[in-house]
Parts: sequence; C-alpha cells; structure tokens
Amino acid sequence: MKNGQLQHLNPWQKVLFFIAAFVFALSLAQLVSYSLAKVLLNTSEPFKIITDLTRIDAIRMMKITNLVIHLIAFILPAVVINKLFNFEPKEAVLFKRPHVSVWIIVPVLFVFLTSTNELLTNLNGQIDFSFISESLQEKLKYQQAMQMKTTYAFVGGTVKSYFINLILIALIPAISEELIFRGVLQNLIGKATQNIWIGILVSALLFALMHRQPFHFLPIFFLGVLYGSIAAYTGSLWITMLLHFANNALLITLYFFARTYETSIPELSTMAIGVGGLSSLIITGVYLKLKPQASQWNSTKGIYFR
Repeated sequence: MKNGQLQHLNPWQKVLFFIAAFVFALSLAQLVSYSLAKVLLNTSEPFKIITDLTRIDAIRMMKITNLVIHLIAFILPAVVINKLFNFEPKEAVLFKRPHVSVWIIVPVLFVFLTSTNELLTNLNGQIDFSFISESLQEKLKYQQAMQMKTTYAFVGGTVKSYFINLILIALIPAISEELIFRGVLQNLIGKATQNIWIGILVSALLFALMHRQPFHFLPIFFLGVLYGSIAAYTGSLWITMLLHFANNALLITLYFFARTYETSIPELSTMAIGVGGLSSLIITGVYLKLKPQASQWNSTKGIYFR
C-alpha cells in the first residue's frame, strides 16, 4: 500500500471514508471476538457466559475481546487511513518526538489532570438528570455500575494480573485511542472545518460518548480536550499517550489495592483538589511563558490546514 493513495479526496470525503472504515472495522472486531469466544468458551452462546463476572474464563475472554476491539477497530483503521490519506503518515498523525523541554512539564500536567478530573467528577454528580425518564436513568446507572464491576473484576488480586492489566487495560487503550481520536479524527475534523479547536472539541466529544458513561461525561470530555490541546501544542502524540496511560494505570492501581486489601478507593479532599489543580495550573502557565520554543501549535496548524 502506497502512502497518500486517497490524498486527492476533499476533507469531508475523508471524514465520511473514516466513518465507514471505522464502522466496518468495529463490526469485524465484534465478529472476531464472537468467533473466538465460541471456540475458547466452547459454547454456541458465548455472550451468556462472558457477562458472568464470577467465572475466571469469562473474565479472561472479556480481556481478549477488549484487546481485539482496540487492535482491529482502533489501531488498524488509524494506521491504514492515515497511510491512505497522507504522503507523510507519521507527520500527519503527530507521531514524532516532542521538544525535549516538554517532558519536564509532564508530571505537573498529570497532577493538573488528576485534580481537575476529580473536581469534574464531583460536579458531574451534581447534575440533575430529571430531564430524562426515571427508567432511562436507572438503566444508565445500571450500565455504569456494571462497567465499574467489570473493571474491578478485570483487575484481579495478584501482582501478575496487575502487570498484565497495565498492558491490556492501560497501555494498549492509551495508544489505540490516542491514535484514532487525536491522531486521525482530530486531524480530519480540523482540516475539514479549517479550525483546529473544532477538531479538538469534536474528537473530545466523540471520545467521551465512546466511553458510554453519562455520569462521568464531564471528566472524560475534559480529558479529551486536554489531550487534544497537548497534542496540537507539542505536535506529538507521545505526551498524550503517556498521560492517557498514566491516568488508566492510576485507576487500575487504585482498584488493585482496594481489592487486595479489601478497602474502598480513597477520595481526594476538596482542599487537595484545589491546591493540586491551582498550583499545577500556575506552574504550567509559567512554563509556557518561559519556554515558548516548545510550542508546535503553528506547525500543527500547518499540517492540518495544508
């Protein structure tokens, strides 16, 4: 496959092609997952077993399904589409090493991310969802509770399972989701609208909707906006992949210790959230003032708008 074979398509045609390719890849991933489940679980109705969180084989199959979906529905279309649409795929997807000075600010960004994420989670919990029916609210709450139970079941209680989960649930999703949302989709929408912020916001919105957690919508949407902004500013997905992985790994670690030591997941106090968020915001502002050469924003705009 040669680079840039579909470079001639206009931006909106590329968006439509991307949607069609993603739907096809997702359907293929589900078919592969279903076929694997039938064989590995030795049953003609695997989905009746796979949702039983008390069965070790079902949990393992869910992990395999999660891996298959991220590889086939996310990474595969991201790589293929990026190669078809661009003569320089690595440049277009922002897959280049960032300026060395950017790495210095990563720990501060993670503190800001964690603090703001906690704040928005609390704020999301205060939203009045009375505008939708009670039956739908209960259904959404049940779905979210099942997602949390599934994550808890995924984590396991051994050190071996913990490190396997860091790869399966933290690292691979971080790479695949950043490639598809910030690497490809943000580029396509930004180019189609000739507005980098629309690309960031739309990709963040779809990123939040993809997680199907309405009661955590605000923090997930914020993460999408933050990741998109960082990718555009640094001209690289490396930082966003690292932050995304760190955020996933933190959640897995908290669940692991909660399960291992039979305790609840600790919550940050309002004071800690405020101090952490404000101090990291100030440090980031000072950094941006002192290190203007780290910005690749204009370079990113050049990649998106040409």
